[in-house]
Amino acid sequence: MEQFLAIPPDTGNQAFLREVDEEYRREQLQHFWRRWGLWLVAGVVAVLIGVGIWFFILHSNQQAAERHGEQYAAALTAISNSELDKANRELASLRESDKGSYGALARMAEALLLLNRDKTAQAAAKFGEIANDDNLPLPMRQLALVRQTLAEYDRLQPAQVIQRLGAIAVPGNPYFGTAGEMVAA
Repeated sequence: MEQFLAIPPDTGNQAFLREVDEEYRREQLQHFWRRWGLWLVAGVVAVLIGVGIWFFILHSNQQAAERHGEQYAAALTAISNSELDKANRELASLRESDKGSYGALARMAEALLLLNRDKTAQAAAKFGEIANDDNLPLPMRQLALVRQTLAEYDRLQPAQVIQRLGAIAVPGNPYFGTAGEMVAA
């Protein structure tokens, strides 16, 4: 038994087995590539195209939001400079915007302009439209409801004010102060 320990292993066989193993792996890789290579390349290209489209859409949406923001700022500047015709043009083009809440902000500004011209019924109707628009965030709808109630306050019965603003006139609501005062009065 000791004589087997002294005999070095046959290194020629190991080199041959390693070559066979490498050739077998190469054949498997070639077979895999012939079968799935086109699909892998197509998948990588599809992912790259999808990512490119996603970045393009994000960029386009950001540019549109920036344009709407600049347009809204221009309308507010025109209002502060008493250029109401220019402001109305800017707000009219923003009114139908679907980027963020610029459409609702434009409608809100138009309603405020109507209030400044003592057209309270029309202003209240605009505020009511905004308050009833379920596509808008709740705080914006609540603000519109508070503004509508303020515009119509002299013509409303106390029970109507309480019914309208009862859910808003609670501590923790951002409009608690104004709504609470109207409900309490």
